[in-house]
Amino acid sequence: MKNQLRGTMFLLITSIIWGTSFVAQSMGLEKIQPFTYNVARGVLATATIFVISLIKDAISRKKGAPITSWRDGRLLKAGIICGLCLAVASTLQQYGLQLTTVGKAGFITVLYIVLVPVMGLFAGKRPAPVVWLCVLLSLSGLYLMCNVESGNINAGDIIITIASVGYSLQIIALAKYAPDMDCYKLSCIQFSVLAVFSVVGMLLFDQPNMADIWSVKGSILYSGVISFGIANTFQAVGQKDTDATLASLIMSLESVFAAVAAFVILGQKMSGRELAGAAMLFVAIVVVQVAPAFTSKRKAAAALRQSAGR
Repeated sequence: MKNQLRGTMFLLITSIIWGTSFVAQSMGLEKIQPFTYNVARGVLATATIFVISLIKDAISRKKGAPITSWRDGRLLKAGIICGLCLAVASTLQQYGLQLTTVGKAGFITVLYIVLVPVMGLFAGKRPAPVVWLCVLLSLSGLYLMCNVESGNINAGDIIITIASVGYSLQIIALAKYAPDMDCYKLSCIQFSVLAVFSVVGMLLFDQPNMADIWSVKGSILYSGVISFGIANTFQAVGQKDTDATLASLIMSLESVFAAVAAFVILGQKMSGRELAGAAMLFVAIVVVQVAPAFTSKRKAAAALRQSAGR
């Protein structure tokens, strides 16, 4: 019970950090361009996770536990694939945040939780029927949030929606490669890929200025070190002691914390229509995580009753 409480607290802190990071990004993007911002936070995230990985390896050596080499081919391949997905999704998110509000961006980004099981179709996995209901509910929520019928669709909302597809692909890649790999080294490699990808974009599309970058150092530090570095570590620690369904639910609260932080810090409000759409998205996110676990437990209970002759 004590370990589960500790895991829950770590995941709740992670969710708060991720949610408030949307505000930090929005504030940083007022002064510097998307690729430049991603270069700065990607470098900081890589350095932070690298240090954490060194500490973890030192502890493992003392315990006599095996240590994964940085030159491991499978690790490098996984890190590059995950990093490219992260780079594309993160870049789109940065551009989208310049055109929409933080609260809406938070809710739309977390749509990846609904998209991941749907994308399982391409891997031959059939989603449960409730997933399709959640997809319909999510689309209805997006319809309300994006104000489609007015014809005045916010381009930022569309870009953030595409970004959530990119995050879905990253999660699918992580699910494939991460279980039998050093998660810290994998994270370090994917953040370094994000940084390199963004350097190319910065040189092609941005006009970086050190004075402007320094003026938003607080935003970059929070996003790179705290959100990418520390929060990812908290997530890894928290998930070890927490039920997978509960962990997903807690982390999906980042959308709520993003909206609250946007209101408190930036004074951004959502209309009644947008709040209704956000509520529909959040319900879909919760149901798509809870329903499969509930169904599995119900089937297990039925099998137990049957085996007991009841």
